[in-house]
Amino acid sequence: MFSKKDNNIKYVGSIAFLGCDSIENFYFMDADKKVTDGKINDYALLNDGSLYTSLKSGFLQLSQVPGGKKTETLNVIENTYRIDIYAGNSNKNIKKIILPDTLKTIGNYAFYKYDK
Repeated sequence: MFSKKDNNIKYVGSIAFLGCDSIENFYFMDADKKVTDGKINDYALLNDGSLYTSLKSGFLQLSQVPGGKKTETLNVIENTYRIDIYAGNSNKNIKKIILPDTLKTIGNYAFYKYDK
């Protein structure tokens, strides 16, 4: 969970949440409400519970998909240039991945153990 109020996230490591298989969604609190979509700050945003971070180029990087996210389709949002290493976090539920035209780089093991 992230807090939107006074949020100072400046960096999320490539494998920060690796192995956290019980996390179903990332969210931030806004006026006592859990929000899974929206900008946290100028560096980080959430889309459908997945964490994206800003690159220096202005494009986005898919940083982490929650390991326990209960969805069959992962739709990577437009303006995403890179998918980070281990970003998929060994999610066992995802069967289909939709990639945007802006995507240029997929990190090593980005979708490791995606066997569906």
